Amino acid sequence: MITGPNVDIAVDNPYCWNEIETNAFDLVISGQTFEHAEFFWVTMSEMTRVLKKNGLLCLIVPNGFNEHRFPVDCYRFFSDGMIALARYVNLKPLHAHTNCASGIKDYDWYSEKNADTMLIAEKPYEGETKFVDIQQYKCTPENLIELRKGMTPYKNKLQLFIGFGLKVLRKISKS
Repeated sequence: MITGPNVDIAVDNPYCWNEIETNAFDLVISGQTFEHAEFFWVTMSEMTRVLKKNGLLCLIVPNGFNEHRFPVDCYRFFSDGMIALARYVNLKPLHAHTNCASGIKDYDWYSEKNADTMLIAEKPYEGETKFVDIQQYKCTPENLIELRKGMTPYKNKLQLFIGFGLKVLRKISKS
């Protein structure tokens, strides 16, 4: 929303990106922005519009964290919310997770209160954003295990630790 370190483009209006052509990018990455956008679904529409066909969108949004106004702090997100947002603009969700880690060695990825949600989605069409047909829409939950692709959610952390501890004990008892 403003210029700064690691910001490639800061548009004048987060809801109308006149500076950027339609189908301009193969990849759009947004991290820790949507909680500060009052109308994040409009920003999502603009991100989708500027993607090329088969382009990828990567969103990282907070699931936790304390309020941190910059200039406002409006939302927190879960995997289903990110999937719904992808569906809203007819993107194909490829990956979605909330507060996950790839394995026991990555335990510091987890957090009790400072977790993130991630979405990776593909734009399967060209041109302007195509919105979901609300008249025909039926809510069908996605398979989150499939969309996490092997990542382990925080709620399963204890199971990972117990399993890892048992492996270590077995290894010690064999030596």
